[in-house]
Amino acid sequence: MMRGDRRCMLAVKVIGGVLVMGASSAIGWYEAERIRQRTSELRELEQALMMLKGDIRFAKTTLPEAIARLARYHEGSFAEFFRVVSAELLEYSGVSLNEIWRQRTEEILKGTALNAKDREFVASLGDMLGVADVQLQQNTLELAAERLSGEIAAASEKEKDRMYLCRALGVLGGVFLTVLLL
Repeated sequence: MMRGDRRCMLAVKVIGGVLVMGASSAIGWYEAERIRQRTSELRELEQALMMLKGDIRFAKTTLPEAIARLARYHEGSFAEFFRVVSAELLEYSGVSLNEIWRQRTEEILKGTALNAKDREFVASLGDMLGVADVQLQQNTLELAAERLSGEIAAASEKEKDRMYLCRALGVLGGVFLTVLLL
C-alpha cells in the first residue's frame, strides 16, 4: 500500500469515528431532553386539570363547557388534545366523553414525552369524568392532580441523575463504538 492510501484510510476512520461519536452523543442528549420534557409536561397537565376543576367549581360550568374554555386558553403540549376533545363534545355526535377522551389520548398524546403509564392515567381520567356528577368530577380532578403531584416529585427527584446518565452513556457509547471501528 502506498503512503497516500494509508493516510486516506486513516482519515476515513477518524471521520467515521467522529460521526459515530457525534450521533451517539446526540442520542444521549435527546433522551435526556425527553426525561426533562416529561416532568415539564406532567406539571403542565396538573395545572390544566386544576384549571378545569376551578372552572367547574367556581364558574359552575358543565364539563364540556369547561373543557372548551380550557381549550381556548391553554397553550402547550396538551392544547391540541383539549381543542379536539372540546370540538367533538360540542358536536353532540352521540359519542360519550369517556370514549372521545380515551381515543384522543391514544392518538394525540403519543406525540408527547409522557410514557405509556402516564397516557393510561390520562385515558382513565376520562372514564371517571364521563360518568360523574359535578361533585365527583371535582373530587376526581383533585385526586388526579394529587397523583400527578406525586409523580412530578418522583420524576423531578430522578430527573437530574437520569439526564446525566443518558448523556454520559451517549458519549461513552460513541467512544466504545469508535474504538471498535478503528
